[in-house]
Amino acid sequence: MIARSALHRLGDLGLVRVRQGSPTLVLDPGQAADLRLVLLSMELAPRGAEDEKELLERLLLAAAALLELAERRIHASEVDALDRILERCAAGGADDGAAEAMEEAYWTTVAAATRNRIYQQETRWWFDLAERRPPERRLALGDRAGRLELYWELNRRLRAGSGAAQVYLERLRPVLDALCGR
Repeated sequence: MIARSALHRLGDLGLVRVRQGSPTLVLDPGQAADLRLVLLSMELAPRGAEDEKELLERLLLAAAALLELAERRIHASEVDALDRILERCAAGGADDGAAEAMEEAYWTTVAAATRNRIYQQETRWWFDLAERRPPERRLALGDRAGRLELYWELNRRLRAGSGAAQVYLERLRPVLDALCGR
């Protein structure tokens, strides 16, 4: 019973194909479409430089997509909420925990402004993944002051309804170039 249950759970993840009366086929995990596998691989698999690079690329580009859609749908009250998040962080000192909380509050507010449930859930999922990672493996781009400066500029662009994703990508272009070996 335990083995059968385990095989069915692996089937739910897209790692095996189970058919009664047929042999169980092991499938290519790289072709599986279940996001739970990303979480499992980050928690259980050896973490190498390539894994870290892929995760960072995904997070950087996902943020640009959030900004692009939020820019079209955000209300002034939501930009005001983003301003308050940054004000609290700026007043809070150099505490890493406060900076992480600010990042989560900022990006989940941006995700909410997209009015897209998938982006909202995915953003919460990424922060859940980040929380599960050891502190030395968590991603932080640049120093706190530089990130706050970027976020203030993003807020100005979101309020204007133009250019937030472009500013974000331009600011992070050196990081993306380095990741891509340019």
